[in-house]
Amino acid sequence: VTLHLAPGFCPANVDMDGVLFNERLKSIWRELKDSLERYPSTSSVRRIPATSLITFRPVETEPRVFAIDASTGGTAVNLVQVEDYPLISALVVLTAGLPLGLSFVIILCVFLAGRRRLAEVRDKRLVQEHMSRTLSRAFTTSDEHEHMLEAEGAYTSERVKEMVGLTSFFYMFEEWLGYSDVEMSKFADAYSTFCMVFFTFGPAVLVFYSTILIRATYVEAQCEFRADRCKCLSETHPLDWVPVALQFFTYVFGVIASLEMSLYFLRISHNIFRRVLRAVFYLILFCMWWFTTFLFLVVCFFIGVGVFTRPVWLVPYAVAFVGLISGVTTYYFSLIKFQTRVRKAVEYRLKKYRTELLRAMPATVVDVLIIKHIDAAMADNDQSLPKIVGKCIQFVVVQVAVYAFLFVGFNAFTQRSDVIAGGINSFIVFTVSLAGRQFAMGFVGEGIVKERVTIIERRIMVSLRRVFEMVTEQVDLARRMFLKMRFGIDQAGTGESQTGDEVSIDSEEQRQQEFQQQQLQQQREDEL
Repeated sequence: VTLHLAPGFCPANVDMDGVLFNERLKSIWRELKDSLERYPSTSSVRRIPATSLITFRPVETEPRVFAIDASTGGTAVNLVQVEDYPLISALVVLTAGLPLGLSFVIILCVFLAGRRRLAEVRDKRLVQEHMSRTLSRAFTTSDEHEHMLEAEGAYTSERVKEMVGLTSFFYMFEEWLGYSDVEMSKFADAYSTFCMVFFTFGPAVLVFYSTILIRATYVEAQCEFRADRCKCLSETHPLDWVPVALQFFTYVFGVIASLEMSLYFLRISHNIFRRVLRAVFYLILFCMWWFTTFLFLVVCFFIGVGVFTRPVWLVPYAVAFVGLISGVTTYYFSLIKFQTRVRKAVEYRLKKYRTELLRAMPATVVDVLIIKHIDAAMADNDQSLPKIVGKCIQFVVVQVAVYAFLFVGFNAFTQRSDVIAGGINSFIVFTVSLAGRQFAMGFVGEGIVKERVTIIERRIMVSLRRVFEMVTEQVDLARRMFLKMRFGIDQAGTGESQTGDEVSIDSEEQRQQEFQQQQLQQQREDEL
């Protein structure tokens, strides 16, 4: 229990550094200690626990504590020094320094993983675009080595530079959502834009709001015992520059992020200005997410510390937090496991269908086509990573709403300092957390899961067969048209080099026979 007492001196103005001031503090301390231990006089003596601490907190100077003087055996008044409490100082440094380093490592790993993913996407897009440019050559030759040489031609300096300019942060975000380079409806376009804005500016809003709370808490602590409270609240305090600097950082981030997003939507060319702006944007985005993760981990660490200092108050919140993290993690990995099973089933079925596609197209084109359409079909059946993350967010929102309802009821109808009430509250929260985790794991058996995998796999295969049949027909039509166009060009070139009278009938019939033989050979390959 914390008691805030406001003792008064007579006369009121006493030198705080004098002996008289300390003697009066000692007298007040003895009276307070006797009242707590011996009041009423008819009761037995109740000794103050050794963990209790009586302090005097002046308005403008450092707090003072009372202790027993080892030399005289009397009461001594000492200033509170940070070096006198090494364990508390080490705990504060640990709860601030450990989240700072841990958050840096987490965000650095995320950015490095994103960089590797960006390199993979750029390589895949370069090969796909180059295969589209050399489509006629891919359809008219069966030399696989020649296709590999053609694919190597995708990595020219001009094309790589163009691809680097295209694949920005926002392009990768759209690619992750599955909306890049596809025709989108108005709703899908609005949803994609909203996700971009929320993911980009959400951390900035959180940091800006935290700066307001930090300054309000700091000023409240500085002005708690000031008689001129209103004047104190309007004064400038020594650490006011910290929230001001953070707010300025959020303003700079908002301007740079808005400019980078606007240039992306306007499809401005990747000139020197955009290269510099993109580098600055990545740096400031890294710092923003670093500080956001740091704030989250600091809250988690102090909740853990609070569990040991005030367990009755904070154990229900700690149980809710651990239950939420455990539930959403279990739900995410269960969805990923189900997605992996569906994808493996589809890929196994496509191994047989791939041999049919190889009769109409080269292996390089077939592999690119299969990978591209598998990802699209998985997304259409809610088996893509963005859809899984969306389901996890819905799970978190529902769980937080349930916990909020419980804690409002706990604070309204129970006493937080009561041990029995705290135990009951913790048990209720644990039961809700356990139910949420069981929902995440699923209530169905292995047989039903296999049946669901089979249903989704068949649905995906039906859509893929339709796409591949349509592509095969288009490829066959393109090949036939190309052969006819090549025969016509060869025939026209021969006619220009010779006059009509010089063209022999035998050579003309020979060309026609060669063309017919090519068509017959193509028909036989199609039948096979």
